[in-house]
Formats: sequence, structure tokens, C-alpha cells
Amino acid sequence: MAAYKVRDMFHQPILGNVASSVSLPELAGAFSYALDVGNGRRPGHSVRSCWIGMHVGRERGVSAEEQHDLYFTLLLANFRCGPGTVPAAVADGVAYIGEHWDGTGQPGHLRGADIPLASRIALLSQVADLTHSAAGRGAAISEVIRRSGNWLDPDLVDCFKKVAANGYFWAQLTGPLLDARVAMLAPPDLAGVEDEYLLAGIAADLGRIADRQPLNGDCIAALRRAGVAGR
Repeated sequence: MAAYKVRDMFHQPILGNVASSVSLPELAGAFSYALDVGNGRRPGHSVRSCWIGMHVGRERGVSAEEQHDLYFTLLLANFRCGPGTVPAAVADGVAYIGEHWDGTGQPGHLRGADIPLASRIALLSQVADLTHSAAGRGAAISEVIRRSGNWLDPDLVDCFKKVAANGYFWAQLTGPLLDARVAMLAPPDLAGVEDEYLLAGIAADLGRIADRQPLNGDCIAALRRAGVAGR
């Protein structure tokens, strides 16, 4: 698909009043498409991972506050969070996604429950999406089970198996309205000053990405759906 300079597609600059006109879940979801491309992932990987991870987290019984931190950890897994840019729990969730349940991961060789819960769910979700995108539902389930106890938290694997038994879950994962479905999964009534900083930080990073990196049509479409880019 042809690549375009994002800024050429805007009727208004990315920076400025974006934070006042676009919700944080919508902007984070659109931003994740740019992060996917920049990290060599198929566009939509982070949104799909968020769909998977939020269902696993709810099956696990995470609290409303934990769901808030989990949601943004999943969407911003490739975001290099700066100090004060995101809530500390989100920054930790992103920082430790590479840790493995058996202690063989990076960056700190954390083991088991010492790994932040959001990081554990995010890793499982990424494994599931990458395998599903490459080889389908059965392969994704098999790969997650194969990684149980080494890379992945066995309790979370059991949660995923329950979620994976639901046909609606898979239908929406590959459906045309996934962006909107994921935005609706954002926990309500938890917005605070830290979220305002995160929204502003994402808007600023979108501007920097637009200046240095051409994004393909999938990214442009995601930004348009969020109301960030001109139609």
C-alpha cells in the first residue's frame, strides 16, 4: 500500500487542539497504528492485542483501576514513555512486557508474580495476536498453551482458554468495527490529570512521527476514524 506523509493529510495540524476534540481512548488507538508500523508489526496489532488483553483481564477479575492501567499498557506497548508522560503503572506495564514467567526475559529477569500483571497480560496478548494473524485461531490457542509456565503466566493462560471458547470474541477481533469496540472497552470515569498529560504526550508524539516517518494507508485510516486526520 502506498505510503503518505501524515501531515499532508491533515486539514489542521496534529498538534494544537487535538487533546480537546478527541477522546484519549480514540487517540491512543489511532496512535498505536503508527507505533505498529514503526516497530515492524502489522497495522492494528496493538488494537487487537488490547481486545485480547482486556478480555483476559476481565476474566482474571482485575479491578477497575487495574483495567485502566492495563488498557493503556496494551495500546501503548511500543510507546517509549517519558517521565511524567504516563501514569507510573502504565510506564511499568510497558517497560516489563519482555519479562517471562520463568525469569528468562528482559530487562530485569523478573520471575512470576514479580512481573507487573499488565505486562504479563500484554505479553500473552501479543503472542496470541501475532500467531493468530500468521496462522489462525487454532495456532494462536496452541501457541499460548505451549508458552504456559515458561513465557506466560499459567493462570492467565487458563483465562485466555476460557475467553477463546467464545466465538463472538474471535468474530470481533477480525471484524471491521474493532477500533470502536476497543474504544468502548476503556474503563469509564477514571480520567484524571495524568490522563491529560498522556493525551498531550500522544498528540505531540504523533506530530514528531509525522515529521520523520511515512505511514501507510492503514495508519491514515485509523487517524481519520479517530477524527485526528482530515477526511
